Amino acid sequence: MAVVIVRAPAYGGLEGSAAEYLRTQVSPRMGAMSAGVALEADVFNNPAALHQRRQRSGGFGYRTGAGEFDYYSASYSQPLGQAGALGLGVRYFGIDHEERFDPDEDHYGGDFSHDGMAAALHYSSWVNLPGLAEPLSYSLGAKGIHDGIDDESASALAMDAGLHYSFSDMPLKAGLTLQNLGSDLEYIKKSESLPTNVRAGLAYKIDVVFLPPITIAGDAEYDVNDSYNRYDAGVELTPLVGFDLRAGYRTTSDEELDSNLTTGFGLQLNGLRLDYAYTPGDELENENSLFITTSF
Repeated sequence: MAVVIVRAPAYGGLEGSAAEYLRTQVSPRMGAMSAGVALEADVFNNPAALHQRRQRSGGFGYRTGAGEFDYYSASYSQPLGQAGALGLGVRYFGIDHEERFDPDEDHYGGDFSHDGMAAALHYSSWVNLPGLAEPLSYSLGAKGIHDGIDDESASALAMDAGLHYSFSDMPLKAGLTLQNLGSDLEYIKKSESLPTNVRAGLAYKIDVVFLPPITIAGDAEYDVNDSYNRYDAGVELTPLVGFDLRAGYRTTSDEELDSNLTTGFGLQLNGLRLDYAYTPGDELENENSLFITTSF
């Protein structure tokens, strides 16, 4: 009797087993810079500072690559005044043909379909703490996750949490997130843990006379279940009002994962914001992601 193992797809240069699409960086701004957990609030990245927005906002994104997968995302944020803010994020991943691996024959053979969906609701607010000159922003979120491989499927519940702080005496921001902490995905024959991770980062803005504004960001990430570290850094240059150029570099302590250079841009047009990111990789080369956001 041959045992057939499903080869886990790679998304954004990361490989693993269940619900790996949750690792994918939905935000093209952070995707282009590789880092950015301390940048402004983002439903998928760090919702802690969503309460700082004064308007409702909604967005839609699409990501694809040479691996012929589809990745859709949508977000909405609702200010609640002094009560804080709510943020909703939904993502869907689908791929029709992924290879299976048979360890008895030591080769790949046949294919399978894989799809996944996750919906998260976040609450964002702030608290004044002794010793801090500015309020500390925080977020708590609940997430429902569904993952399907051929005719098998599994569901799980998870939580996210985030912190964000802007220093008063310098253009420096700090961010910290915990994502995908929850129950296992229970398939018919086995259970798989979620890709739980902790990410911390800093972002510093340089704004001097005769030079375009520059934002430098750096993140460190720890994958709880796979026990590897990632270190990412990026830069954002604003040569024109409403137009940003971005680049980043990501590294990892996992020898099976590659380091990558990432690039992209952002464009603000009459209430609409368009963000694009390009991420090269081995398995899914030339990944492109696009996200459009509007405030109202």
